[in-house]
Amino acid sequence: MARDTTRRRLLGGIGASVTAGLAGCGSNGGETATGTPTDEATPTSDSTATDATAATETSGPTGSIRVAHLSPNAPNVDVFVDGSAVLEDVPYGTVSGYLAVPAGDREVEIRPVGGDAAVFSGSVSVAADSAYTVAATGEVGEEADESFAPVVTTDDLDDPGSDTARVGLLHASPDAPAVDVTLASSGDAVFDGVAFGETATVEVPAGEYRLEVRGTTESNDGDVVAAFDVELAGGRVYSAFATGYLTADDEPDDPPFDVELIDDTGEREVTAAPAPARVRVAHFAPNAPSVDVLTDQMLAVNDLAYGQVTAYRELTPGGRPIQIRPADDPSTDLFADRVPLTSGVDYTLVATGEVGEEADESFAPVVLRDDDGDPGEETARIRLLHASPDAPAVDVTLASTGEAVFDGVAFGETATVEVPSGGDTLQVRGATESNDGDVVATSEVQLSGGQVYTAFAGGYLTPEDEPGDTPFTIALSNDNEGTAGGLVDKPARLRVAHLSPDAPTVDVAVDGTQVRSDVPFGAVSAYLDVPPGERSVTITPAGGDTPVYSGSVSVESDTPYTLAATGEVSEEGDEPFGPLVLDDGGDYGSDDTIWVRLVHASPDAPAVNVTLSGEDPAFDPVSFGESDTVGAMVVDDAVEVVTADGGELVGQFRVDAGYDDGLVTLFAAGYASVDDEPVDTSFELIAA
Repeated sequence: MARDTTRRRLLGGIGASVTAGLAGCGSNGGETATGTPTDEATPTSDSTATDATAATETSGPTGSIRVAHLSPNAPNVDVFVDGSAVLEDVPYGTVSGYLAVPAGDREVEIRPVGGDAAVFSGSVSVAADSAYTVAATGEVGEEADESFAPVVTTDDLDDPGSDTARVGLLHASPDAPAVDVTLASSGDAVFDGVAFGETATVEVPAGEYRLEVRGTTESNDGDVVAAFDVELAGGRVYSAFATGYLTADDEPDDPPFDVELIDDTGEREVTAAPAPARVRVAHFAPNAPSVDVLTDQMLAVNDLAYGQVTAYRELTPGGRPIQIRPADDPSTDLFADRVPLTSGVDYTLVATGEVGEEADESFAPVVLRDDDGDPGEETARIRLLHASPDAPAVDVTLASTGEAVFDGVAFGETATVEVPSGGDTLQVRGATESNDGDVVATSEVQLSGGQVYTAFAGGYLTPEDEPGDTPFTIALSNDNEGTAGGLVDKPARLRVAHLSPDAPTVDVAVDGTQVRSDVPFGAVSAYLDVPPGERSVTITPAGGDTPVYSGSVSVESDTPYTLAATGEVSEEGDEPFGPLVLDDGGDYGSDDTIWVRLVHASPDAPAVNVTLSGEDPAFDPVSFGESDTVGAMVVDDAVEVVTADGGELVGQFRVDAGYDDGLVTLFAAGYASVDDEPVDTSFELIAA
């Protein structure tokens, strides 16, 4: 899979503000070690605001200090050591580099930028050949959850071993409770019960991990509040700073909860990419038309009919603006608001209620947090959502035993239960104290062990009296697959690539609804869900009304596609403008193999071949508008694109560790001979 080019860098490269308070830092080694809070600590940071190292040069024994500004509502600060300014105008979130200072007691002072009054002034004892972090934590102001104060940590920078990484965690989120940090792959806790202002250290095998931050519990299974994907190299020492507000909307300033990961022993930057949230959409508003769902004003789900449940799609965590509109009336919002999404968490957004003035229950989405953990090989987990606007509270019993599995669930409410796997009939009854009300509907189900399901109780109990004629029924969705049982096909997935070198930025519409705007040359979008079948596609210069292309594209259920805008818009172009539709489906995930597909989209370039690490051509010559795919690649293989007629090298691409098993597409785009063309968009290889 192509490297995620949207992941945000979390290493601060410029100076930091500080607050001081002493907290301890412990260390445990080994694969199963768990970091626990300690009572002594020393802050570290990575910053550049002034050339501080020169100001602290000394010929005697030295130690190192760095500064981290982790106070989310504090202003930018200046930092002084022994009266000399070493960092200036340091913003929140910055971690400085280590500054060499003479061993002994050093006076550290932190002031708001341009101010004379210090928010912190104190002594830090620096031992020779030792490293420290001074971290400004807490909040300024009378309504602070945690008072502004520095935390000083002693940093163990010794080599942990070639196959091991050492990670220290500092909890600096003022409104977050004590936290556990677990591995998503196993559920094992690497940090246990770390409270605000505390630190902990652990050693783990080098590798790639998804770290889940949870509210602390005795069994380390609290709700996930954030998740981050990290790659930890052997022989390295890292610091992880948990910062920002867990409930940003309730706080005086709103930097959201985040984790900054810093390589303490190397020069390279480190990314701790917030794991995306995953969201699927279900339509169970019985008198509402088919709807479009937009996130961040871009189409996410197109023409979703009643009873349909989409597959999950990834979204950036945070407060995402969500709009639900009638598919045939894009100017009207049925719902428009921000929906908070937590990294690493799955959600189902369910359209419920009714549209119109006579609604029994107003149209509104219900946001469900999905628990897709394994219930056990002989057990199924089933969740019921009551989405029938004219039905009373319900009980659900098993026909085989009469046992109530759901008791008194009202409209808009959910309940979850785990049951033995196997077949049975669900009986929906009006709620009574003894769970023996009249049966109003039944649904035969076959529940597999280890699977998670959602049962949507939707439609009208008395459709003849209601504004729509959708009868009451139960739709069962297998949440591990993301589809509603028997009701819908999985959507197709479509992304857009702009590869026309002389075309302006463009807008792209599917079935009359804009799905991508201001797409520049060379951009490859994320995938979006579209219904399977014949889809109308229009490509228009950004902000314009006259299409440069309008036509149809056929897409199949549960299949990814790339719609590539190729050719030239100029009348003198070598190749006419038009879309190239690529089927991105296939099995590309076995034996650590990376597959590379070459798409020729350079209108003036000759046919090309591809060689692997300088060997013979990997496949037949590829001409403009054609593509071909080759496998058997591993990390560090070099892909060379050469002209088919003379072997002249025109581009090179190296497969690195950022690409997982799967398919990498190389788009050969731009002009091979810029001087002879209408614009100067030069030839390049675009990997996606």
